[in-house]
Amino acid sequence: MGASIAQSSIFSVNIALLAPVVSLASYQHVIGIYLVVFGLSTYFLCKGKYVYNPGMHLMWTTAVFLISTSGAIFNITCSFIDVVEFYTAVETQNFDPLEKFLTRDDAKTVLT
Repeated sequence: MGASIAQSSIFSVNIALLAPVVSLASYQHVIGIYLVVFGLSTYFLCKGKYVYNPGMHLMWTTAVFLISTSGAIFNITCSFIDVVEFYTAVETQNFDPLEKFLTRDDAKTVLT
């Protein structure tokens, strides 16, 4: 017949860890680019001669940067929680806790 879950290559540890690693790497690149843009924006706001009310612009730029950075950190934290559950399920080949986590966990339901 077909391969069982234990023999399937889809449920290997490498596949379970591949998506979070790629996701984390992409987050690092996006945050790095965003840091450069934030730094340039701050520099031009502080040094610009023709900027009207630079303090207000600097405050709003910093607020938007902090909100978006905290959102990215929240997403990364949620990804790590998912990775732990997926890794544990694949390593032990016991998918009942993973099914409970994905379908009946109140914290997961609120976060997604």
